[in-house]
Amino acid sequence: MRSQAAALLKSGKTDQPIVLHLNCLGGDVLSGRKLLQTMDDIKKQGLTIEVYADCAMSFAILFLANGSRGHRFVSPLGEYMIHESRIPEISGSSLPRYELEFRALADYLRGNNSLVRDTIIANSNGKLDASTLKEKTHNGSDWYLTPQEVVQYGLADDIRTPAIEPKA
Repeated sequence: MRSQAAALLKSGKTDQPIVLHLNCLGGDVLSGRKLLQTMDDIKKQGLTIEVYADCAMSFAILFLANGSRGHRFVSPLGEYMIHESRIPEISGSSLPRYELEFRALADYLRGNNSLVRDTIIANSNGKLDASTLKEKTHNGSDWYLTPQEVVQYGLADDIRTPAIEPKA
């Protein structure tokens, strides 16, 4: 993604979006942080990141929510899920592991904020609040969302299928 951004900046074609197609079940926090940081760096340079998500579960929902506003799309047949980490505790800490991961990611993204759910909420355009998110994901519950709910809660902007040009 960084090389595509560099090529667009070098060519002066800053009006062309960088397109990210997601079909992701999640992943580890460190890798996710790196991708989110790359997305933020690219957006700071004035480039647009257009995200199409066929599947965005667990940490991957943040990639969808972190796309450029107005350019975040979900598939009409897609699968979307938010949940807490399955690992309940880290030794020596009274906080559940998901809470520590959420705090680490949020700190990385926005300084002193304490939870990834703050990041999700911030990217939802005010359509998702902390109490709803906590209620839906308490006790390690998986919160599966329909494409309509992903848009309703502001994590994406529209439901659409990406136009894919056939290779010649």
